[in-house]
Amino acid sequence: MQLELPIDAKNNLEVRFLLGPAGSGKTWQCLEEIRRALMDSPKGAPLIFLAPRQSTFQLEYQLLQEGSLKGYNRLRIFSFDRLAHFVFEKMGVGAPDLLSEQGRVMVLRALLNEQFNDLSIFRSCARRIGFADELSGQIREFQAHGLLPDDLRNWATQGPRTERLRAKLADLALLYEHYRAWLQKNDLQDGDSILGSASELLEKSKAGRDSFTVAGLYLDGFAQLTPEERRFLFALLPRCERSTMAICLDADITKPPLRSSWSLAFKMFNECVGLARDRFGAGAVKVTALSRKRADSRIPGAWAFAG
Repeated sequence: MQLELPIDAKNNLEVRFLLGPAGSGKTWQCLEEIRRALMDSPKGAPLIFLAPRQSTFQLEYQLLQEGSLKGYNRLRIFSFDRLAHFVFEKMGVGAPDLLSEQGRVMVLRALLNEQFNDLSIFRSCARRIGFADELSGQIREFQAHGLLPDDLRNWATQGPRTERLRAKLADLALLYEHYRAWLQKNDLQDGDSILGSASELLEKSKAGRDSFTVAGLYLDGFAQLTPEERRFLFALLPRCERSTMAICLDADITKPPLRSSWSLAFKMFNECVGLARDRFGAGAVKVTALSRKRADSRIPGAWAFAG
């Protein structure tokens, strides 16, 4: 099955969504397109493959394993944070001074001691070994979803909340607020805020596509995107001559149950398609669904149980 939608002639921007279950050949197709582009034009605007950090080396290996391509210099295989640093470099702007994850834990440990008497739920565990690490992980989640301390306070007042949950949210808001104040005072940014900073740079840039253009952007390997990742991605898309988002999703599924293994990918697909149509027009969106019956599937017998 393949749904082809015309490209918007006004902005000539194409956002392609490549759908298919595991083993249907999404990654293979992306790599094959990249391989052909590199062989046809060894030099030119960069090609970017965006993937989870743990899979970048495997993708490099797969690209060269076939043997026809001996090397390359146009392609960059990046995780989100590395791509954000690349954007700062290409835009000619120095990346902000960032506090590492270890540094964040150290700052939070100091803040837990300073705010000890103002804590409610967390007072009993504030000085427990490992609690600062747990708090660091929670703040990372807040930042990934673009949440602020006031958002936590608003949650505490919405709907039925137990007193314990209200107190917990109040403690989190207090510590999160003091952490943000510490960063501002020391003219630093959290290491996990690099995506937001790069998004702002792209959104505010008036230089247009002439200053930094991507020949092709490929995204693969993500079951979901955080709001900050999605914001960064769509801030970069206008600078891409073409883009492909490979999503592990059976196109025959219209609305999977909430607990289905397809649920997260289905939500990600709908969110991204909606954003692409809103920002670039319906004509900029193309959806390609790979066949469920592929003899060369990397997963033997996959079609017997997929879906």
